[in-house]
Amino acid sequence: MCLILVLAIAHYYQLADYRERKSRLMSHNAVLRRIRIKFKKEGKVVRTKNNKIEEEDIPDAMLNEIVQELKLRVPGGWTGEPPRVLDLVIKAPMVPLYAVQYMVWSAKWVVKYTVLGKEYDIADKEYLTRVNAGFTEFDWNQLEQKEREEYMTQEVWRSSTSKRKKPKSSKKKA
Repeated sequence: MCLILVLAIAHYYQLADYRERKSRLMSHNAVLRRIRIKFKKEGKVVRTKNNKIEEEDIPDAMLNEIVQELKLRVPGGWTGEPPRVLDLVIKAPMVPLYAVQYMVWSAKWVVKYTVLGKEYDIADKEYLTRVNAGFTEFDWNQLEQKEREEYMTQEVWRSSTSKRKKPKSSKKKA
């Protein structure tokens, strides 16, 4: 019973997140222009409300096609399909495994970098860069290699460690 409730809540939040991403896409001017063009080609009328296109009228497949045409980066990713309850049911048994993997990873991180004080390796520098720059794993993987290398040369990964250090004052006390 408890598992069903948790799955229902998780599905609700996934749907809300999906609708939010779709809404953000629909507010993009280039996307709106493409939708109007596609509807005109098909001879359909675009319904608007308060000068906005009704989201229910736009098929996900069309929106997905437009995202691919415009090569848009959607924060959090865009699959073009709403989340399904079946996906949650399939993923639910894996939650304990993911929790154990996360605990092992966290313990290794603390021992390696906090206790032993080792320098970050390349993969961990990239992870910290991604997190500090505010990218999800999906968004980071969508970046071109050149853009990722640019972030790495800026040493964005250092900002997580430098936040703990107090900046030195350049003023001299009289």
